Amino acid sequence: MVVFRGQSPLGIKSQIERICLTRPQEESCGFVILDNNRQVKVLDCVNTHSIKEKYFRIDPDEYLYFKINSTILAIFHSHVNEPERPSEYDKDMFEELCVPYYIYSVKTGKMSLSIPDSYIPDSLLGRVYVEDIYQCSSLVRDYLYEQGINSRKWIENWIVPSDYKEANKLIIKAIKGNCMEVSQRDIAEG
Repeated sequence: MVVFRGQSPLGIKSQIERICLTRPQEESCGFVILDNNRQVKVLDCVNTHSIKEKYFRIDPDEYLYFKINSTILAIFHSHVNEPERPSEYDKDMFEELCVPYYIYSVKTGKMSLSIPDSYIPDSLLGRVYVEDIYQCSSLVRDYLYEQGINSRKWIENWIVPSDYKEANKLIIKAIKGNCMEVSQRDIAEG
């Protein structure tokens, strides 16, 4: 298992890409965790699936270990010959696990982050900043969740631009495209 600790000079996505490119002919997999010292770590796991070129499997004992001893922020895996979009199998699996997931495509060199409907975010108060997972756009997403609004499907890929102005445009576009416009007259009429 390869461990990247804390505030590595490489961001989460760069660490995941590096891990996935060490074995480009098979699906790589692992965790992004927050340990008990509130340090973010990217962990490379052994793919235990018998058909590693098309699928991945994390040992259940390893999953339980990290589930019990840390906070699993996300799971990642690679696609060898497919784009970074999740397959139906990926979507079903991560809905069952209730955890966000990164997919890195060796073929395209791109990455996606999907948030399943079953995911229950941590409290908005006291969060540690974590690239993509606990940042400004996720605060909006998770605040809406607390208000009973599921905004997770509004944006297909939750890896938002690093430029905050572009990120804000993406979030505003998603909100405008999925929420009703309320006029001042509607508010006055109750």
